[in-house]
Amino acid sequence: YARGYADKTGFGVRWMVDQQLVAAQYYEKECDGKFSYPIDTTAFQNGEHVLRVSTCDHYDHTGLVGIKVTFDNK
Repeated sequence: YARGYADKTGFGVRWMVDQQLVAAQYYEKECDGKFSYPIDTTAFQNGEHVLRVSTCDHYDHTGLVGIKVTFDNK
């Protein structure tokens, strides 16, 4: 994540599976800008899903990235 306004306010980060919010966290401005969150795939049906991560620096500067994945919980 590029540094900028969030250096003053911190970051809000949201993790979603399909359109379902899995987690939302706030990181202080002193963080290194690297975010991670373990997702329990057994809470979802096997098959194709879309993972999305969005960020906000509270000045309405946002970012969103998504990827298609396949859950196979054997």
